[in-house]
Amino acid sequence: MSSAQERLKALQKLRKESIQLNKKALTKDDLERQGVDVERLRNLQYTVLDVERWEEKQAEKAARRDNGFTDYQQKSHKKYEKMVSQIKPNLKEREQRANFSKRKFKKDDTVDYINDRNKRFNKKVARAFDAHTKEIKDNLERGTAL
Repeated sequence: MSSAQERLKALQKLRKESIQLNKKALTKDDLERQGVDVERLRNLQYTVLDVERWEEKQAEKAARRDNGFTDYQQKSHKKYEKMVSQIKPNLKEREQRANFSKRKFKKDDTVDYINDRNKRFNKKVARAFDAHTKEIKDNLERGTAL
């Protein structure tokens, strides 16, 4: 006997078994005729955890239900609350950002600029005029300026 014929016999055997199982299975109408409460029978299949999850889901659904609004301030507050609840801060990422900063300040540097462009401008002015203004700066530091 070839392998194809063996597979065919195995499939025929499975078909006969499934037909017998289908005959044994009771339908909803059959159960009602026998006087069995179908709802109760179906509910017996649920576990306590399933029921608790279902009740929790229903409570969340009731809380999300839109009850309308009386004025636009109430509507905007509801929208604000929804948006705030959706924010999920990533504290690890924030700490990493704090540790890695674009600007690395030297502790000895004096900050005489308001942004990077102004910093570059001040450096150019210092290159051009530091030699001429050194005496005035020294006088200002000593407090003997005119």
